[in-house]
Amino acid sequence: MNIDETVSRIIGKERTGRIVREAFREYDIDGALGTVEAIGKAKESRFCIDDRNRFVYCNLVRWLHADERMKAIHPVTGREIAGRLDCGIYLGGSTGTGKSLAIGVMADYGRLCGFRMWFGCDDGAATWRVIRSDAICDVYAESGTVRKYGDAQILCVDDFGTEPEVSSYMGNRVDVMRQLVESRGDRRDRISIVVSNLPLCGGVKARYGDRVQSRLYGMCNYFKLEGKDRRLP
Repeated sequence: MNIDETVSRIIGKERTGRIVREAFREYDIDGALGTVEAIGKAKESRFCIDDRNRFVYCNLVRWLHADERMKAIHPVTGREIAGRLDCGIYLGGSTGTGKSLAIGVMADYGRLCGFRMWFGCDDGAATWRVIRSDAICDVYAESGTVRKYGDAQILCVDDFGTEPEVSSYMGNRVDVMRQLVESRGDRRDRISIVVSNLPLCGGVKARYGDRVQSRLYGMCNYFKLEGKDRRLP
């Protein structure tokens, strides 16, 4: 048996079942942030990138550019750590800090730049549509399945944790988002983006249990938007 050849075949099979990013290409971070800010202002006139959110936007840009210099936040210690380009995003923070707007702006930036990812053996656009967690539960209540969300190359869920704890279809009562996260957490060829008021450490555990919290640790880079309610005048 040729050990090197066997190991190469195994690694090759593993890579085909994982997220692969385009090779990093040099870009100007200030120019990129200027584009992001212009997109944001087109959506909301008061949008701005400032000292309270610059770290998040800088590193969401780096994530989309497949830039290995990307940083994230450790969900337990709160310290800066190396980001993971083959994982998704968990964006936490208090109400009104601009989480939903941020993830929508970055989706538009991804569309504008035409970024691509490889999801196992399939390639696709590095952008997404945002869907609220309660809307996913409504789909289950109407049809009895959320398979299309489980199979989505990139799934972006907003207001995670605000949906009903149990949804019913023909007598079957299911915690839809718990099952959806657990099923996607078992796959290495899908990207999940989660927007929530729940802290990833502790808050998710209290609502969904250890299993979902652990899955999200492995699935996502963690960020937190700080500051006051930006909806206030």
